Amino acid sequence: MASSVHLDRNAPQKERCRQFMVQIKNPYCYLDGRVKVKISFAATERTMDDCVRSYLTGI
Repeated sequence: MASSVHLDRNAPQKERCRQFMVQIKNPYCYLDGRVKVKISFAATERTMDDCVRSYLTGI
C-alpha cells in the first residue's frame, strides 16, 4: 500500500485524506502488494490511541 498510494504532501490534511480514500478504496480491507490486509475492531474499552501508544512503547 505505502508504495502504491501517492499523496500531495503540500495539500491540506483534508485533501490528503480524500486522496488516500480515493486510491485505497476500502481502508478496512485492501491489498498491500500481494498481502491481503483486513482490519477489524474488538469490543473493548481501549482506544486506538491506547493501542498505538502501547505498540510504540514496545518497539
